[in-house]
Amino acid sequence: MSEVKKFRGNIVAAACFVIMFMHLGAIGSIGIFLSPIAEGNGWKVGDVAILITWATATAAIVGFVAAAPIIKALTPKWSLFISSIVCASHYYWYSVGTHLIEYYLAAAVAGLVIACGTSAAIGNVIGQWFIAKRASMIGLVFGGAAFGTAVWQSVGGILIKNYGYRSTYVIMGTVLLVVSILTNLLFITSPEKVGQKALGADQVVDKAPAAGKPAQSTVVAGLTLKESLRTVSFYLIFIGVLLVAGAWTGCKSYLAPLLRGEYGMDYNMSSQYTSIMNLVAAATVIIGGFIAQKLGNKVYLCFLVGLMTIGAIIILMNPGTISIAILIVALILLAWGNPSQSAMPPTVTTHTFGNKEYGKIIVYLMSAVYIGQAILPILVKAILARGMTLHDTFYFFVASGIVGLVLMILGMQTSPLRRTKTA
Repeated sequence: MSEVKKFRGNIVAAACFVIMFMHLGAIGSIGIFLSPIAEGNGWKVGDVAILITWATATAAIVGFVAAAPIIKALTPKWSLFISSIVCASHYYWYSVGTHLIEYYLAAAVAGLVIACGTSAAIGNVIGQWFIAKRASMIGLVFGGAAFGTAVWQSVGGILIKNYGYRSTYVIMGTVLLVVSILTNLLFITSPEKVGQKALGADQVVDKAPAAGKPAQSTVVAGLTLKESLRTVSFYLIFIGVLLVAGAWTGCKSYLAPLLRGEYGMDYNMSSQYTSIMNLVAAATVIIGGFIAQKLGNKVYLCFLVGLMTIGAIIILMNPGTISIAILIVALILLAWGNPSQSAMPPTVTTHTFGNKEYGKIIVYLMSAVYIGQAILPILVKAILARGMTLHDTFYFFVASGIVGLVLMILGMQTSPLRRTKTA
């Protein structure tokens, strides 16, 4: 029992939770700011929504080209530290910007944070500390993103109502800066720095068992990045993650404007409803990690995407026929798609490609999330330009989620490691 208490990885994981709470919580709250920014500057909501595209497109490009070497050169710890400063800076920029191009540039700065200072860097930290029980730990830690989004949206809605969106950005940026930097400096470290090993490090083997033989009780080291890129599995999962992440991003980002437009809610009320969704979403990331650990990734994916799809279908019903109770149920069901944002790629990476170059592979698969997020606002803008409504876009979200789920399952089914046991 004393050995478990001395294991530093649990403290590091808690610190990672806090940083995910701050970084992705802040960036993920953009939905409640879209209308205030547009109305405050006389712009169209669709033009402001392209902020999501700028941020995620930058994240995708940096993720493909430079995130892995940047994180390796700086170390995950210092990548997170610098990202905290950059993330707060982009909030301050939003608070003083007066031209749309300034907001787009600030959004691109947020993209740097997404690529180098959120899921990929945190995934590397967790990968350093946990080989065994990694899926459940990813679920626990990455739940911080959804909790953070819920809190930022709820508090942000109140602050916007009372102080305006510019002052809200200053307040939230300052809190983010102080909390994130202190957390990183005090608690983030690597096992080597404190003379420890990753949990399950002694169980790793270099190759899978021979064909036809049962899975071993050890954790498989897996494939290198180059080997993974030569498999069909990688591309099936990449496209699947892209589609599911895009579907969830759409549900989350356009829900608040939908609630205001079709249900007559003000900024504060719509932000509180979206906060309900994100609080439940945080729980789904945590629960999802344990489902993946105990029941397998296919059950995990079907459970998450299936419930999200049902929630989106309820939203497609005529608003006049939906009571508040049914609306809340729909929000709860939609929330189950949240792990596609961050926790889903690192979870399926271990299952499909093993642990050998886990950190490098998740950087590439996280880029699929960012591409899905980047493409989505452009498609939504095109849909709206054809005379359709935000309500109509949920048909697209449902189709994307279902197709993405099928592709991810096919990717795992064709994995070279599918007969072996991974963390």
